[in-house]
Amino acid sequence: MSIFKRPVLGFSGYSGSGKTTLIEKLIKRLKAFGYRVAVIKHDVHDFEMDKEGKDTYRFTESGADEVFISSGEKSARISSFPRTMEEMISECGYADIILIEGYKYADIRKIAVTSGKSGYGLPCPADYLEAVVTDDISRYEGRVSIPVFDRDDVDGITGFIRKSFISG
Repeated sequence: MSIFKRPVLGFSGYSGSGKTTLIEKLIKRLKAFGYRVAVIKHDVHDFEMDKEGKDTYRFTESGADEVFISSGEKSARISSFPRTMEEMISECGYADIILIEGYKYADIRKIAVTSGKSGYGLPCPADYLEAVVTDDISRYEGRVSIPVFDRDDVDGITGFIRKSFISG
Protein backbone atom coordinates (compact mmCIF):
# COMPACT_ATOMS: atom_id res chain seq x y z
CA MET A 1 0.00 0.00 0.00
CA SER A 2 1.42 3.35 -1.03
CA ILE A 3 1.61 6.28 1.37
CA PHE A 4 0.49 8.49 -1.52
CA LYS A 5 -3.13 9.17 -2.47
CA ARG A 6 -2.45 8.47 -6.15
CA PRO A 7 -0.65 5.55 -7.79
CA VAL A 8 3.05 6.40 -8.00
CA LEU A 9 5.36 4.37 -10.22
CA GLY A 10 9.07 4.96 -10.58
CA PHE A 11 11.32 4.07 -13.51
CA SER A 12 14.91 3.39 -12.53
CA GLY A 13 17.89 2.64 -14.70
CA TYR A 14 21.29 3.86 -15.63
CA SER A 15 21.84 6.78 -18.00
CA GLY A 16 21.03 5.82 -21.58
CA SER A 17 18.89 2.82 -20.59
CA GLY A 18 15.77 4.18 -22.30
CA LYS A 19 13.76 5.48 -19.32
CA THR A 20 12.66 8.73 -20.97
CA THR A 21 11.72 7.07 -24.27
CA LEU A 22 9.68 4.42 -22.45
CA ILE A 23 7.88 7.00 -20.31
CA GLU A 24 7.03 9.05 -23.43
CA LYS A 25 5.40 5.99 -25.00
CA LEU A 26 3.56 5.08 -21.81
CA ILE A 27 2.18 8.59 -21.42
CA LYS A 28 0.65 8.38 -24.91
CA ARG A 29 -0.88 4.95 -24.23
CA LEU A 30 -2.24 5.87 -20.82
CA LYS A 31 -3.69 9.12 -22.19
CA ALA A 32 -5.41 7.10 -24.95
CA PHE A 33 -7.23 5.21 -22.16
CA GLY A 34 -8.36 8.55 -20.70
CA TYR A 35 -6.01 8.67 -17.71
CA ARG A 36 -4.58 11.92 -16.39
CA VAL A 37 -0.82 11.42 -16.14
CA ALA A 38 1.72 13.46 -14.16
CA VAL A 39 5.48 13.01 -14.52
CA ILE A 40 8.20 13.98 -12.08
CA LYS A 41 11.77 13.95 -13.37
CA HIS A 42 14.74 13.81 -11.03
CA ASP A 43 17.89 15.38 -12.42
CA VAL A 44 21.11 14.91 -10.49
CA HIS A 45 22.61 17.88 -12.32
CA ASP A 46 21.58 21.51 -12.20
CA PHE A 47 19.22 22.42 -15.01
CA GLU A 48 17.96 25.63 -16.55
CA MET A 49 14.38 26.02 -17.74
CA ASP A 50 14.12 29.73 -18.44
CA LYS A 51 15.39 31.31 -21.61
CA GLU A 52 17.65 34.27 -21.12
CA GLY A 53 15.81 37.52 -21.80
CA LYS A 54 12.32 36.09 -21.25
CA ASP A 55 10.19 37.55 -18.45
CA THR A 56 10.34 34.46 -16.22
CA TYR A 57 14.14 34.41 -16.53
CA ARG A 58 14.29 38.10 -15.62
CA PHE A 59 12.08 37.58 -12.56
CA THR A 60 14.22 34.67 -11.38
CA GLU A 61 17.42 36.64 -11.99
CA SER A 62 15.92 39.52 -9.99
CA GLY A 63 15.67 37.23 -6.97
CA ALA A 64 12.13 35.84 -6.97
CA ASP A 65 12.01 32.60 -5.00
CA GLU A 66 9.20 31.23 -7.13
CA VAL A 67 7.92 32.25 -10.52
CA PHE A 68 4.68 30.99 -12.00
CA ILE A 69 3.69 31.38 -15.61
CA SER A 70 0.30 30.56 -17.01
CA SER A 71 -1.49 30.86 -20.32
CA GLY A 72 -4.82 29.60 -21.58
CA GLU A 73 -3.10 26.33 -22.50
CA LYS A 74 -0.56 25.51 -19.77
CA SER A 75 1.27 26.65 -16.65
CA ALA A 76 4.66 26.17 -15.03
CA ARG A 77 6.36 26.79 -11.72
CA ILE A 78 10.01 27.65 -11.30
CA SER A 79 11.43 27.51 -7.77
CA SER A 80 14.85 28.70 -6.74
CA PHE A 81 15.05 25.98 -4.10
CA PRO A 82 14.88 22.19 -4.28
CA ARG A 83 11.64 20.39 -3.46
CA THR A 84 11.31 16.83 -2.31
CA MET A 85 9.69 14.14 -4.39
CA GLU A 86 6.95 13.88 -1.77
CA GLU A 87 6.19 17.62 -2.02
CA MET A 88 5.87 17.39 -5.79
CA ILE A 89 3.70 14.28 -5.58
CA SER A 90 1.36 16.07 -3.17
CA GLU A 91 0.75 18.70 -5.84
CA CYS A 92 -0.35 16.14 -8.45
CA GLY A 93 -3.85 15.74 -7.00
CA TYR A 94 -5.48 15.76 -10.44
CA ALA A 95 -3.48 12.81 -11.76
CA ASP A 96 -4.73 9.24 -12.05
CA ILE A 97 -1.10 8.06 -11.98
CA ILE A 98 2.24 9.72 -11.33
CA LEU A 99 5.25 8.43 -13.26
CA ILE A 100 8.63 9.21 -11.78
CA GLU A 101 11.92 9.10 -13.66
CA GLY A 102 14.91 8.77 -11.41
CA TYR A 103 14.89 8.83 -7.63
CA LYS A 104 16.59 5.44 -7.82
CA TYR A 105 16.78 5.10 -4.04
CA ALA A 106 13.29 6.39 -3.17
CA ASP A 107 10.92 4.08 -1.35
CA ILE A 108 8.38 3.82 -4.18
CA ARG A 109 7.26 0.98 -6.42
CA LYS A 110 9.60 0.81 -9.42
CA ILE A 111 10.14 -0.71 -12.81
CA ALA A 112 13.76 -1.21 -13.84
CA VAL A 113 14.72 -0.16 -17.36
CA THR A 114 17.88 -1.81 -18.68
CA SER A 115 19.78 -2.05 -21.91
CA GLY A 116 22.04 -4.94 -22.85
CA LYS A 117 24.15 -2.49 -24.85
CA SER A 118 25.11 -0.56 -21.71
CA GLY A 119 26.53 -3.58 -19.93
CA TYR A 120 24.84 -2.52 -16.69
CA GLY A 121 22.43 -4.79 -14.88
CA LEU A 122 19.52 -3.87 -12.64
CA PRO A 123 19.79 -0.52 -10.83
CA CYS A 124 18.79 -2.20 -7.56
CA PRO A 125 18.00 -5.74 -6.35
CA ALA A 126 14.99 -7.36 -8.04
CA ASP A 127 13.31 -7.65 -4.61
CA TYR A 128 12.71 -3.89 -4.76
CA LEU A 129 11.19 -3.94 -8.25
CA GLU A 130 7.77 -4.62 -9.74
CA ALA A 131 9.02 -5.49 -13.24
CA VAL A 132 11.95 -5.26 -15.64
CA VAL A 133 11.83 -3.63 -19.07
CA THR A 134 14.79 -4.51 -21.28
CA ASP A 135 16.11 -5.06 -24.78
CA ASP A 136 17.78 -8.25 -23.49
CA ILE A 137 14.93 -10.45 -22.15
CA SER A 138 17.06 -13.63 -21.99
CA ARG A 139 19.25 -11.96 -19.37
CA TYR A 140 16.35 -11.78 -16.87
CA GLU A 141 13.55 -14.12 -17.92
CA GLY A 142 13.46 -17.08 -15.54
CA ARG A 143 16.12 -15.47 -13.35
CA VAL A 144 13.87 -12.98 -11.55
CA SER A 145 10.47 -13.60 -9.99
CA ILE A 146 8.89 -10.47 -11.44
CA PRO A 147 7.49 -9.81 -14.93
CA VAL A 148 10.05 -9.10 -17.66
CA PHE A 149 8.96 -7.07 -20.68
CA ASP A 150 10.66 -6.34 -23.97
CA ARG A 151 11.08 -2.58 -24.26
CA ASP A 152 9.03 -2.61 -27.47
CA ASP A 153 6.05 -4.30 -25.77
CA VAL A 154 4.47 -1.00 -24.80
CA ASP A 155 0.96 -2.50 -24.89
CA GLY A 156 2.01 -5.26 -22.47
CA ILE A 157 3.72 -2.78 -20.13
CA THR A 158 0.69 -0.47 -20.26
CA GLY A 159 -1.63 -3.39 -19.44
CA PHE A 160 0.58 -4.36 -16.51
CA ILE A 161 0.53 -0.77 -15.19
CA ARG A 162 -3.23 -0.47 -15.58
CA LYS A 163 -3.88 -3.77 -13.79
CA SER A 164 -1.22 -3.49 -11.08
CA PHE A 165 -1.17 0.21 -10.30
CA ILE A 166 -4.26 2.05 -11.49
CA SER A 167 -7.04 -0.54 -11.13
CA GLY A 168 -5.42 -2.71 -8.53
